[in-house]
Amino acid sequence: MSFVIKQRRTLCLFLLIIPTFLTAQDIVNIFRVGSDICEPVTLKTSKGTYTVRGSITINGNLSWFEAYDCQKRQIVNPGGSTSIRSGQPTVRTYVLKTLYHDSSSGTSGNTNTYRREVQENTVNVVENAVSNLGSSMGRMAYSGMRYSAVGYPNLTFNLGASHMYGEFARLKACLGNAGGFILYGGVGKDWIFNSDNKDKLSWHSGLGYYGIWGDDDEQEFNMGVTFSETPVCPGYALSLDLSYNYYFGDSTRFGVFGGLGLGIGNLKEAFKTKEGDKFGGKFVWDITLGIAIKLFAGD
Repeated sequence: MSFVIKQRRTLCLFLLIIPTFLTAQDIVNIFRVGSDICEPVTLKTSKGTYTVRGSITINGNLSWFEAYDCQKRQIVNPGGSTSIRSGQPTVRTYVLKTLYHDSSSGTSGNTNTYRREVQENTVNVVENAVSNLGSSMGRMAYSGMRYSAVGYPNLTFNLGASHMYGEFARLKACLGNAGGFILYGGVGKDWIFNSDNKDKLSWHSGLGYYGIWGDDDEQEFNMGVTFSETPVCPGYALSLDLSYNYYFGDSTRFGVFGGLGLGIGNLKEAFKTKEGDKFGGKFVWDITLGIAIKLFAGD
């Protein structure tokens, strides 16, 4: 698997993450055996080992899987097609149809096979880790909608410093009670980090979930997908952001926040990348610190 293909798969992974924030649903995995594969197939997964003839359905997230034909030859881990419908489980379909090259082809073949295995497993682990995190955050947010909390729903004004967004001002709306959805957007300028695209006015907007920790109305956790024009690089960026907010006093009107983020920048060039070319995108990261003031808040 070429470097470019790997990077483009990673970019597609970030794009596929977005539906996770719109619904917190179960996952159904369907494995089908291709006509050229000798049955029965042995399917090893994070949930156990299965013997497959024709097809099999496994419920829940799979952090990894590997398959072997009737002669114990390993089958290439296929990419799964994903079907998402409102109010229904997310369905991932995998077709087992290609064997790895025979080990007799030499050391180079073994090395390439190992690299492919590592790359496939890495993508699967990252995808499932993010999916699990998004599903957990979504369940916490939906559960919190049923319980009232001091200071929610609210509209919050943020002032902060960020590697990806520069020194920024942001408005964030928490739409719910002890949990729910967040919408946010802001503008900024980079004077501290001296990044490559610092001369351009930066902006960002996103959506996601929030939830209150335990019985404390002071502690708020956020998870969101953010689209931005970042001072780190031109051509826009897409990132996954996590943040923690702590509010002071009985009114919980004033607070501080900090966060981390990871994503892909220079999306314009990333989408133009062709096989054999250097990947046009750029991996970006973020650390954010700032203060928060609730402009409007529920009782």
